[in-house]
Amino acid sequence: MLDWPEQIETLTVFFAGHGGVKAGTFYLLPRDASSRLLSATALSASELLSIIAEAAPLQTNLIVDACQAGGVSGDIRALLRPEDLGAKNTPGVTVLAMAARDQSAMEVDDAGIGTFAFLNCIEGKTFVSDNRPTLDLLEIGTRVAEVLAAAGEQSPVLWGLNLFGPRRFCRNPSFGGGGGPLRATLGDWLDSDTQVAVEAAMSDLWRIWDRLDNAEWSPREVIDGLGRVLATLPTGNSRAQLLERLNAAGKLKADSSLDRLRTLDVTASIIVAALRHAGEAAVAASIKSLATEAANEAERVVAEATIAVCADRYALLTRAGGIPDLFLLPLRLTRLLGWAAMVYHIRSENDEVADCDLLRRYINAILEQLPSSVVAISDAQAAPLVCALSAAFQGGATAEAEMLLGTLFNSAIRYKGLFASPSIDPKEILRFLIARQTGVADQVRPSLARPTELLTILLRGAALFGLEDAFDPWLIQFDGTDLNAFLPAAYEEFGDDTIRGGVNAGYRIGTDIFTVSELEAVWQSAPTPIKGEGLIAVFAALLLPDRTPWFLMPKQLPYSAKSVL
Repeated sequence: MLDWPEQIETLTVFFAGHGGVKAGTFYLLPRDASSRLLSATALSASELLSIIAEAAPLQTNLIVDACQAGGVSGDIRALLRPEDLGAKNTPGVTVLAMAARDQSAMEVDDAGIGTFAFLNCIEGKTFVSDNRPTLDLLEIGTRVAEVLAAAGEQSPVLWGLNLFGPRRFCRNPSFGGGGGPLRATLGDWLDSDTQVAVEAAMSDLWRIWDRLDNAEWSPREVIDGLGRVLATLPTGNSRAQLLERLNAAGKLKADSSLDRLRTLDVTASIIVAALRHAGEAAVAASIKSLATEAANEAERVVAEATIAVCADRYALLTRAGGIPDLFLLPLRLTRLLGWAAMVYHIRSENDEVADCDLLRRYINAILEQLPSSVVAISDAQAAPLVCALSAAFQGGATAEAEMLLGTLFNSAIRYKGLFASPSIDPKEILRFLIARQTGVADQVRPSLARPTELLTILLRGAALFGLEDAFDPWLIQFDGTDLNAFLPAAYEEFGDDTIRGGVNAGYRIGTDIFTVSELEAVWQSAPTPIKGEGLIAVFAALLLPDRTPWFLMPKQLPYSAKSVL
């Protein structure tokens, strides 16, 4: 380095290992270093920086991931003399130390968490910026510090001294690529207030977009993240435009996911994020347009699944197969059932003669090809089942709905009403399946849905389709079972993680009710959504397994086939 024939423009030194501070100096420790003889067995930062100073690069980047790495700040004087600071052509220095001088540097999987955070930034896994083709170490370090501070593990130290001119540290992976930069997809905005608000939210929007094809993605990421951004925009028109633009960008990203439902889930999540703004005319129009797109995508997905399962009854199994599918396949079938019904609900809003042929064909296919997997197994099935039963009733698929209800109710009897909680720990699924088979549930009580909404839906479905005589004789099998229905006070918060207003309507079989008709007689109806909120609430229920759109099955004798969306 000292013999390099030309001026060194940028020098980057990265050290990950052991380190420590002694007598005011930071030391980089090799494997055989002695803590008592650091000056003789380790490399001091001041010595390293003195060598760098002799080479005189225009810009030095020093990244240290080691215990007490913040102590290197005290050695910077070896590189920069105070009297030279700010003078023309004096070198610039950027230092990123992953831990404060009095902190240890944590590790995971044999590497420092600071190194992981740093690599995630330069590889594009963590968003830093998208407005320039390159990143500098200061902005990377700032993002690394945010990530580590949020984790609560350690506090990086970031220094930038005597900086001038371009500080290109690495290529910016978020500038271009991946179907085009998100900034270009979002485009320019006509009013300056919206432009400023979107620019301020760009890092949040990028993080939302960048995760859409991730295997661990959750609808909650879009619902919460986009919801916060929408609240910062100045007008309903700007919110409507952002919904449509982000959906267009999201489809490009979600289409690359291995999850066939991902594109549909992303559009639905964007719709749910706008729930609090559903009363704004421009937002309502955009939601209507996005809902139509969602219906078209749902139709494609369910039609593909129907054809696939008719051709091969094992088509909907996971690639790994095995015992997990005993639990996951029934949930997958019910989830598709809910989306098949949603196609009808969306289209019937604008077309009084809309049919539910898709739902009818799907129900027939799974009952014929996978009857042993059409089982009542988890309260996560509650929302899609309500959606399906109401669509079948309104759309005239009575025979199919009755067969479906009978099959699910028979499985509930066979397994003594043992249903999993929507939030069951995946590690407990095998124990739950064994408990269902043996009927001994004491060891898995935390994993059970008690009280249950799923059995509540089956019994209310029996009332809806006039199956009381077939169901009533078997209610003795569920003696003492607590039924439940959470009824929100309103639907503005129906997409939130926690719905604050509402009541749990509970009924015990064998105490409060003894027959299906008695449950219907005492049923406490859910409030009717404000215009525009109902459709979004159903999207939320299909995405989030812990809420049920009971307003789709109101207490009404005789039950009306008119949509309540």
